[in-house]
Amino acid sequence: MADKSGAGPAGEGAEHRFDRWARTYERGILWKRFFLPLYEQLLEAMPDVRGMRVLDVGCGTGALALRLAERGASVTGIDASAGMIEVARGRAEKREDLEFFLSGAEALPLDDSYADLAVSSIAFHHFEDPEAALREVMRVLKPGCGFYLCDMCGEGVLGKASLRYGRIVGTDYRYYSRRELSEMMSAAGFAVREVVLLRRIPPVMLAVGSKV
Repeated sequence: MADKSGAGPAGEGAEHRFDRWARTYERGILWKRFFLPLYEQLLEAMPDVRGMRVLDVGCGTGALALRLAERGASVTGIDASAGMIEVARGRAEKREDLEFFLSGAEALPLDDSYADLAVSSIAFHHFEDPEAALREVMRVLKPGCGFYLCDMCGEGVLGKASLRYGRIVGTDYRYYSRRELSEMMSAAGFAVREVVLLRRIPPVMLAVGSKV
C-alpha cells in the first residue's frame, strides 16, 4: 500500500516521476483533452483576478499560472518537482508577473497573509502531507480570501476506476471524496463554501473555501 506521498511499490516519490515527465508533459493527449479544458473550467469558476497576488500550489509547468497572469494577476507558483519548476521558469523569463519556487506544499517559502487568492489544480492527491499543506495555504492567505482546490475525486465507480488506472501506470495512489476534502479543509480552518463535481469523466471535484 502506498503512503500519502504518492510513492508507489518501488518507493519512488511523485516529484521524481514529474521530473522525468516535465519536458513532454504538454505534448500528450491527456494535456489536450483533460488539462487544458479543465483549466478553462477552473478559470471560469474563479473571480476576476486582476490586481490580485495569486498563489498556485502544485503549479507543474506553470500553464495555469501563466493564464492567471494573462488575466491580470501577479502569480507565485510552487512545486516540489525540479523538472516542472525548470519548465515553468522558462515561461517567466520575460515576465514580471510570474515567479516560481521549488518547494513542497507543506512548507511554503512565503510570508503570512501573502496571497489574495490561492489555487491548486490536480496536485493535492500528490502532497506528502495534505493536512499540513492546507494549513500552509491557510497561513499565507490574507483574511477573507479564497482557496480554489481542484482535484481528482475518488467517489463512485468512475472514481475508483480512475484510481485503479492511476495505480497501474504508477502515477496516482490516493484520491479523496468530496466529504473527505471538505472535512480536511474545515479542520485546517477554512470556511468551506462548496465542494462540487467539476466534471464527471474522469471525476474531478472543486472545493472552494475561504480564510475567515
